[in-house]
Amino acid sequence: MNPKRKGSAFERKICKSLSEWYSSGINANIFWRTSSSGARATQKSLTVHRGDITNIENEGIEFIRFFVIECKSYKEIDFLKAIDVPFGGWYKWWQQCEKDALASDRHPFLIMHRNNHGTYVVLHTDILKKIFTIPTTIPIISFCDLTLMSFTNFLKYIPPRNIKDFIKSTSC
Repeated sequence: MNPKRKGSAFERKICKSLSEWYSSGINANIFWRTSSSGARATQKSLTVHRGDITNIENEGIEFIRFFVIECKSYKEIDFLKAIDVPFGGWYKWWQQCEKDALASDRHPFLIMHRNNHGTYVVLHTDILKKIFTIPTTIPIISFCDLTLMSFTNFLKYIPPRNIKDFIKSTSC
């Protein structure tokens, strides 16, 4: 499969998973890929379509107004490259996500997939700690002010209600 198709398929899978999680299994179509997966927004500096995922149902609008979601799917992700090469590897994706988030007054949310391994979430640690207490049994990686965890554990252990309540409390 060519890389663009692979990335698009990954984004569709993430949209479905996030939708089902956010709706507690009721709706698989809350989120969908943005047009050109953010490329158009990057070229024209639009606020609304930054990131790779947007809402297509009203239920997801607050989540998308709060987060810019970037998705990356690669053969390999070298987690240590961020240390070996000053802020290289996956951290460059994070920097782009953070730049897009700042430009649109939102928060970065990076989802990355490594072939034949797993899918991972990167969020600012302070936001993650405000939405749930990280059990010591969940493997995480802390790097600077970031927390990396498996996407599976994110969906399993973070109730969508926590995020909805947190978003609501910050928008008042």
